[in-house]
Formats: sequence, C-alpha cells, structure tokens
Amino acid sequence: GPAHTDPTEQFIPVRCPQGGESTLTRSDGPRSWINAGSSITYPLHFGRERRVTVCGEVFFEVARDARHPFVVTAAGTEMTVLGTSFNVMAYDDEPRVETTLVTGSLRVEANGSQVVLTPGQQAGVEKVSGFLDVKEVNVEACTMRRHGLLVFYEEPLRSTCPNLARWYDVRTAPSSPS
Repeated sequence: GPAHTDPTEQFIPVRCPQGGESTLTRSDGPRSWINAGSSITYPLHFGRERRVTVCGEVFFEVARDARHPFVVTAAGTEMTVLGTSFNVMAYDDEPRVETTLVTGSLRVEANGSQVVLTPGQQAGVEKVSGFLDVKEVNVEACTMRRHGLLVFYEEPLRSTCPNLARWYDVRTAPSSPS
C-alpha cells in the first residue's frame, strides 16, 4: 500500500563533499559508497520498509531481507531492492537518473512504468519526460569507482567532464575574452 510517513520521524543526511568519497555502514541497512558531491538521507530508525533518498551517486550492497524491503528514491525514480548490489547516479545537474545493476535483482519504477533489471543492465529515466529505457552496460566502471578508480567506457566527453569535476572538486571558470 501507500507509504505512511510519521511527521515526528527524524531523518539524517550524510553528505560527501566535492573532491572526496565516503562509506556508510549500518547494522540494519546496506553498505553504501557515497561519491563526491553526493548525499544519502535515511531515517534514524528503519521500519518494516528500509527507505533512503539519494542525490548524486551512491553504490549499494544490500543483503536480501524479504520482510524488510529496501527502497531507494532519487529524483522521482524508485528502486526496490531484491537482495543486490547496484549503483544510482542522480546528480541535480544531470538530465537522467541512471541505475546500474551489478548483482542480484532490482525493480525500477518511474512515472507509472516499471522494469526488473538483471545484472549488467542499466535503467535510465529522463527527468523531464519520465521516459524509462534499459540498456546493457559494462558494470566494471561502477565497481571500480567504489574502490577509488574512475573508469569510463565509451562515454562522451560531455558526461565525463562533470564527473571529473565533482571527483577532483574543480569548478570551471568562464573563459575571458583575450
């Protein structure tokens, strides 16, 4: 049924500054690797449903627990975890939310559409239109990033540059006329 939120419930944001990365491990939740310029917000106490919100990029490893489903929301996209490891990229300045499944199974929902991913698939959701598409990807880039390595496979420069800027905390200045 619909999620009921308690107005007295406390939420804790965990932010990772530009030019850094951090990890988060909770006894009642997944292991999370938080990339530069990203944040994850979670309740002080998980209820029957373990629900968190992501902004930016986070890699999750989630143990299967049928009684306590793990749900991630990011920019209108909802991911229901079925025991798995996966990467979510949902930066405010990016036009898409991209969810890449490494192991296990994952349901992705957006704008009335839903899909269940298998390992090696990436679901992309256009923020403006809500259009959901699925493609096969090389998951190594996601897992390598978790170990502090940036890996790009056939990515256009325009999507690579913002990632590098966040990772190294570089702010590009407008070019001045000569």
